[in-house]
Amino acid sequence: MNPNYETNLSRAVIGCAIEVHRTLGPGLLETIYEICLCRELSRAGLGFVRQRKLPVYYKGEAVDCDLRIDIVVEDTIVVEVKAVQQVLPVHEAQLLTYLRVTGLPLGLLLNFNEETMKQGIRRRVGVAALPVGGKFATVGGNQPIRGNLNDDPDRRPPIGGQPRSA
Repeated sequence: MNPNYETNLSRAVIGCAIEVHRTLGPGLLETIYEICLCRELSRAGLGFVRQRKLPVYYKGEAVDCDLRIDIVVEDTIVVEVKAVQQVLPVHEAQLLTYLRVTGLPLGLLLNFNEETMKQGIRRRVGVAALPVGGKFATVGGNQPIRGNLNDDPDRRPPIGGQPRSA
């Protein structure tokens, strides 16, 4: 991916987040900010998927739950929305995990419970979807996910490297 494209795209997403924060201020639920951010992304003409599901496998066996990523913008940026008093290391670890398992290049952790949105922005660069010590769940084939996968469940790559049966 082009670093200039990623930078411009992240600026656009941050601009949308700032607009939501200016309008609503801090103190609401994460879901409200997430929905309003999606409306701003739409108004900005950006493609996104809200609550992207990724199936999880443990030791080759499907687990009866999915990972849910708050928002994926233009198949490039993972956006994790928070409305917490303080961003903790576990929140950043969650974003880094999403970047690792999707193979997407960039992540934004947006905490709307700050006096200004600028104080609530954490930008992280992703690494290719590589297993950690050969044991961590990864996106099947270690390929980045593309397209609106919520509309086509058969295209959702599984986590754990377990290929889908045909």
